[in-house]
Amino acid sequence: MNLIALSLLLKTPSLPSYKSFGNLKNCLIINPKILRQFPANSILLLPIKDCTPPDLGSNVQLARKRLQSLDNKLSKDPEQKKLYHDNLMSYIEPGHMRVAPESSNYLLIHFGIYKPSSSSTPLRVVFDPNTTSYPHGKNLASSLLVGPKLQKDISDLLIQWRLHTVVLLCDIQAMYRNIWIHPEDRKYQHIFWHENDSMVVTEFELTTCTFGLPSSPYQAQRVLRQLALDEGTQFPNAANVLRNEVYVDDLVTGASTVSEAIDLRDEIISLLSKGGFSVRKWASSNPAVLEGMTEDLCEKPRSFSEGGEESIKVLGMQWCPKTDSFFYVVSENSTLSDLTKRQVLAFVAKIYDCNGLLGPVTIWMKIFLQKLWLDSSLSWDTPLSTDLREKWETFISELSLLSSLKIPRCIALENLQSINLIGFADASKAAYAAVVYLRTCSSDGQVKTYLLRAKTKVAPLKVLTINRLELCAALLLAKTVKSLDFLSQSISINNVYLFSDSCVVLSWLKTPPYQLKIYVANRITQILEITEPAQWRHVTTDKNSADPASRGLVPSQLVNNGLWFKGPAFLKLPIEEWPQPLTNIEQQVLELKPSTSLMAHIEVNPLITAVEKFSSLNELKRVFSYVLRFIDGCRKRRATSAYLSLAESDRALEAIIRITQQCYLRDELKAVKSDEPVGNPLRPLSPILNSAGILAVGGRLSQAPLPESSKHPVLLPKTAHLTKLLINHYHDMTLHGGPKVVQSLLQRFYWIIGARNLVRNLLSKCVKCIRMKPMFHQPLMADLPASRFAQGRAFLNVGVDLAGPFSLKSGPRRNSPIVKAYFSIFVCMSVKAIHLELLSSLSTPCFLAALDRFIGRRGLPSAIFSDNGTNFRGAARHLSETHQFLASSQPQIESHLLAHQIAWIFNPPSAPNFGGLWEAGVKSVKKHLKHVLHNQSFNYEEFQTILISCEAICNSRPLCAIGVNPNDGVDILTPGHFLTGAPLLARAESDVSETYIPPLKRWLLVSQATQCFWKRWKSDYLNTLIQRNKWTSSTDNIKVDDVVIIQTPNCPPQHWPLGIVTKVSPGVDNVVRVATVRTSHGVLSRPASKLAILPVGDPRE
Repeated sequence: MNLIALSLLLKTPSLPSYKSFGNLKNCLIINPKILRQFPANSILLLPIKDCTPPDLGSNVQLARKRLQSLDNKLSKDPEQKKLYHDNLMSYIEPGHMRVAPESSNYLLIHFGIYKPSSSSTPLRVVFDPNTTSYPHGKNLASSLLVGPKLQKDISDLLIQWRLHTVVLLCDIQAMYRNIWIHPEDRKYQHIFWHENDSMVVTEFELTTCTFGLPSSPYQAQRVLRQLALDEGTQFPNAANVLRNEVYVDDLVTGASTVSEAIDLRDEIISLLSKGGFSVRKWASSNPAVLEGMTEDLCEKPRSFSEGGEESIKVLGMQWCPKTDSFFYVVSENSTLSDLTKRQVLAFVAKIYDCNGLLGPVTIWMKIFLQKLWLDSSLSWDTPLSTDLREKWETFISELSLLSSLKIPRCIALENLQSINLIGFADASKAAYAAVVYLRTCSSDGQVKTYLLRAKTKVAPLKVLTINRLELCAALLLAKTVKSLDFLSQSISINNVYLFSDSCVVLSWLKTPPYQLKIYVANRITQILEITEPAQWRHVTTDKNSADPASRGLVPSQLVNNGLWFKGPAFLKLPIEEWPQPLTNIEQQVLELKPSTSLMAHIEVNPLITAVEKFSSLNELKRVFSYVLRFIDGCRKRRATSAYLSLAESDRALEAIIRITQQCYLRDELKAVKSDEPVGNPLRPLSPILNSAGILAVGGRLSQAPLPESSKHPVLLPKTAHLTKLLINHYHDMTLHGGPKVVQSLLQRFYWIIGARNLVRNLLSKCVKCIRMKPMFHQPLMADLPASRFAQGRAFLNVGVDLAGPFSLKSGPRRNSPIVKAYFSIFVCMSVKAIHLELLSSLSTPCFLAALDRFIGRRGLPSAIFSDNGTNFRGAARHLSETHQFLASSQPQIESHLLAHQIAWIFNPPSAPNFGGLWEAGVKSVKKHLKHVLHNQSFNYEEFQTILISCEAICNSRPLCAIGVNPNDGVDILTPGHFLTGAPLLARAESDVSETYIPPLKRWLLVSQATQCFWKRWKSDYLNTLIQRNKWTSSTDNIKVDDVVIIQTPNCPPQHWPLGIVTKVSPGVDNVVRVATVRTSHGVLSRPASKLAILPVGDPRE
């Protein structure tokens, strides 16, 4: 045990996440190429990082020195030397090692691990790939990927093994040496050794998977997984064993009956033989399973204690097949004259108890070791004091009692009514612990409990309160229960019940974590992520099974401790009679965050509240006038008139102003009354009190020939409700005048602080003004769609629009009747080439005929974009119906139709800016037509000729700006280059028909010319589209429930309808450009640029 492991033993465990991504890269990268030479073994490549052969440098001199050191060591023990030599020579006969065909600069160092207790392999040679070379300082281990862990933990496998009624054990013989390494990678597995018995150093090459390489464990398990994958359909049960019940080369499995176990045994043998593996060391809890097997294939049990049962070591645990139980054999240390801390630590490290079944005893040793650690006077080799030595020797003398423990292996699962997990947590000042039991209840009511797993931790060196230690115990229990999730793959657990004897911890579990201190909140959060508060219950200390493990027991106290091995007696009772969750915890909840309460005393003037309820200044003055008249009446002052007079209205306004100033300008009033200076921003105004006792502007105009109200206007704060009512009043009085008009009238009587911005802000929210002159929402210009950048051929993505009407003669005669005609324009989205078709009417059949003519001459487009016109809608429906009819009538061309079906994409209604490309094309064509048509009437053929001429002209326009440098060339890129290879109006080239060009070269020339056009399109034309020419600023998006004005053509603004936004459609840049609006006449879809938002909720609404 190193210092790092010891430090982890003595401190509070950290809080790791349950998700570890450390080997994620290796999981994704390592997938060794397994070459199955059926029925021979597998062949693997070493998982070298980056798949690049590493330059490891040279360590030949070091390898020779290490070999010499090994020879000197083995020469002192002839028995070990013979075992070592025989082990390596056993590689040669089956071809697992051979003399190296060529020398290598980097060699593996090897050493032996001597284990005399092993019946099959007392000495195993291990190879060290960590030796660094000179001068690179590299080694093979750092050049290999390790790979993820594919096998379960030993502790999980042992618990899973207990679920089988009849168990099986076996070992894959020489598993690593039956997995071959590809000849290309064997050069990294060279070693020095002596051939035969001579001392001549020979360089050998290992040909199989090598002990000691960091990638070997993963590769070996990966081979077994691949074998299960390849042959698993034939041997499903054995394949499941290879995936879930293997630890290194040990198979730990079982079945429900003897016959199933025999079948599983045969499947395992057959499946592993498919991969070139043989199986040995068979053992079972039932001798019938091993009948018919030869003696050399079965495990030979050994007796570890005099008179004891014959036992087998299973993943480190002693197991007796005869009694089918686990037991422990702990050797007592001989009496030492000088017992030291080093010797105590060495003994503690030897105790193997992976599932914590001896938890009370092992925690006693850990607590004792912690005491030694805290004694600064004790070094590693300082003898212990007499008291510590006697305490340790008393404990050691009782260890032999542990041999009498017999823990049943099998957990009976037949005819069960319910299965529950029961957990207990407890803590003391010395340690804390968690223990979990499996409780089964059969159909006849028989209850059994099985100790599954326990975890113990010594209390950290930093002193914690007992409540926090109890919390650590609860967290340890939650994690222990979480570690048993694998049981759900084998059995169905009905419920989980967790017990603690700490009312404080149980109260924390019912307290929101944000109210707790950080230490407690972090651990409570983790517990609640794993468990539910309803799963926790209170138990008294005398019935808490974790109590022995939290205090520590000596062996004599543990051997007959039923509370530890079977749990409390109430587990035998029905669940309804168990301790129930605490509902009313009267104990005070500790560790709460300190809370700060802030109190503010706010005086609310009820008159100000009354003023803020009015939305009209006239109504406010009228009500206050009647209030003042009522007050006068109470003072026996009778009104002279039944109607309100102007004087009464002015008096009411003065009272409202006085109330407002007393609420918002209290400090300024107090300063002026006491002749003290006022603060900013009123100081430049030199405020005074006028004759009515109202705060007014003093200013510098006292000598000016102006009315008194203009020389000393009344001061009003901009936040007061009265100020807003005055602004709105003058805005209405001026018939919705602008900000300058309203402000000029206000300043004759009132001085509003920050009046300019306040007036502009309030008037900008006037609904009537907005309806007369709405500000429409203009989103940022969107990015160009992918269809604008499609390469391949012209007219792959097409925009279409209609234009007209035009007056045409129906025949060639001079007096032929005049009819209306239209034309459709098809624009290539990539190169802006246009195609014009004449239409005799604006109808769906006529447009479909034009579309067929376009497809016949330009090819089938993959997508067509258009406005939301009714004729286009009908065409899209007709296309869909036509495809469905053809697909149902001729199944043989269904796949062809699916591959060539046209996608028709409509822009939102009333959104011509969404189709700017074809709108610009219509504009260009109409420009040329105006110069030709004048007021003349042409017949159909003449007009079609003019249209085609316009088409040729438009397709000869340059795509890019024409440079002034003559060296730039004269062949300007035009849409015609993508249609015919040259501008449509260009002069014909010279005749080269007599020149012979081979067909293959001609095709290459055509392809080169086409690619050249697209290259120029990409380099010259695309860059011109990068800028946004307008709509360059971002605005706030329209939101659902916004009230909007909908711009309607041929209708005055005051009659434009109102609507409520019910749905928005943001683009990939999260900018809303289309919205669905509900009006009184139905639901409409409109572009955001046609909508103006009304300020709902404003007083001017």
